[in-house]
Amino acid sequence: MNKQIVIIGGGPAGMMAGISASSNSNNKVIIFDKMPEMGTKLLVTGKGKCNLTHQVGRVDELFEGYPKGSQFLHSSFNKFGPADLLKFFEQRGVPCKPDRGKRMFPVSEKARDIRDTLVKELTKKNVTFKLNTPIIEIMTENGAVSAVRTAQKEVIPCSRVIVATGGMSYPWTGSTGDGYIFARKTGHSIVTPRASLVPLEVAESHISFALEGLSLKNVKATLKADGKVIDQKFGEMVFTSYGLSGPIILYLSRRAVVCLSEKSKTTISIDFKPAVAKDKLLARFEADIEKNRKKLVKNMLDEYMPQKLISVFIQESGLQGSKQCIQLTSKDKNRMVEILKNFTLTITKPRGMSEAEVTQGGVDTKDLDPRTMESKIVKGLYFVGEVIDVDGYIGGFNLQAAFSTGYSAGKSACQ
Repeated sequence: MNKQIVIIGGGPAGMMAGISASSNSNNKVIIFDKMPEMGTKLLVTGKGKCNLTHQVGRVDELFEGYPKGSQFLHSSFNKFGPADLLKFFEQRGVPCKPDRGKRMFPVSEKARDIRDTLVKELTKKNVTFKLNTPIIEIMTENGAVSAVRTAQKEVIPCSRVIVATGGMSYPWTGSTGDGYIFARKTGHSIVTPRASLVPLEVAESHISFALEGLSLKNVKATLKADGKVIDQKFGEMVFTSYGLSGPIILYLSRRAVVCLSEKSKTTISIDFKPAVAKDKLLARFEADIEKNRKKLVKNMLDEYMPQKLISVFIQESGLQGSKQCIQLTSKDKNRMVEILKNFTLTITKPRGMSEAEVTQGGVDTKDLDPRTMESKIVKGLYFVGEVIDVDGYIGGFNLQAAFSTGYSAGKSACQ
């Protein structure tokens, strides 16, 4: 029997769902998107370069990239994992390459090439696009999908609906939480949506403002809640006028947001010299001080940190930059080492959803069949991508989840 399959949302999950759903040419597949073009959010991922997946040797290696939902994704990854995704684009003239962090990008480093390839494939498979057309209601009858209603009051009969509306991050791209409304109205539970992969604001605004734009490599950041270590990450970060950002901060932000929601005192401590133990750093300080006895402290610090950090470092350590090295006491030296190894800032809140790369939370996976993404409550209704309660760290994990769940749902819907 022929089916009419409606997909709500033309992002990566929705487009891949459309491609796999159209494998049965007898079915009619329609993608509705409220934006004027397909893949609006996809175009800005990876700063426009599109970090579409992560380089792994085995599918189970992917699991480490998902703080929540990895087991739920197991079946989808087996159906359509990173190797399948890369092969899909390679066969269509878009080869990909890894960077040092095993993040996979198109060789062209253009997200538009990924988006355009998906649109071209959908067109080839006769999938219909309805742009600038928001869906406002999913209609059901006898516990099954029967139709959708557009904002223009048009009713579209269908036997399958795939919700691929995204979460609430980057709302200007169309991700404004519509999927949560559809889910609630059809009887599904929602895990509270929160920002993830998001910059963080700090209480010590005088420090962040003074260091705005300072980018650091090879540092370690440690997230603590009420003094207890929650997580750590080594790599790159950047100071902003309001606080902290950059890869390792975005990585830690997921758990920081949860800590803040639980009213815990949340801090991030930065180790500027993670490769050097405290005692060895102190010994190095003492040797340099002995060698540069008459040198001003602020001038000696050039060897230890960027120029922009020196004045803040001196202020926070309670030193006088005009002091000569020989005037430093043991207490001064220990304080300097402590700050270099444990520069602590208090996190007050995450930036808003407009700056979050991903939404954590969403449609409870307990309500969905992990093999197909189909609802256990409403027959013929599927949820895929960021709208479900699955999220990954930076590194291509979230796009891979979107492509994989979209593929699984499309395959199931067309059968």
